[in-house]
Amino acid sequence: MTSPRPRLWLCLSPVAACWADVTATLLGQGRRYWSGDYAHVTEWNPLARELLRLHPLAFVTAASVSCVLIAAAVMLLNHRLAVFIAFAVTFAHTVAAAAWAARSGTGGVVAAVGMLILCERAVAFSWKRV
Repeated sequence: MTSPRPRLWLCLSPVAACWADVTATLLGQGRRYWSGDYAHVTEWNPLARELLRLHPLAFVTAASVSCVLIAAAVMLLNHRLAVFIAFAVTFAHTVAAAAWAARSGTGGVVAAVGMLILCERAVAFSWKRV
């Protein structure tokens, strides 16, 4: 059996992308939301929207649990499935974070492209270590 250490590298990209998405989502909430009107949430994902309606900490807690579950899946599942899950989660969260950035105009679009490039580089970096 090989050491689990190389698999930790495979966890890096999905966890980083998840937190980029969480950060972008929280930064994307308007003044009314941050004034305590949690019903005035801006979010496309229905599950995330409901968590944000409860409280921002509910959203952050769920994201934390999600990261732990993804990392556990990557560490415990067979190699092919672990690589697929790591890639799918990384891609989905990066696209979501990039979408938030792109809403900010030309600079945001440039940032979104940068995020997608950084995502590709991070995935390539981590996959070389697995």
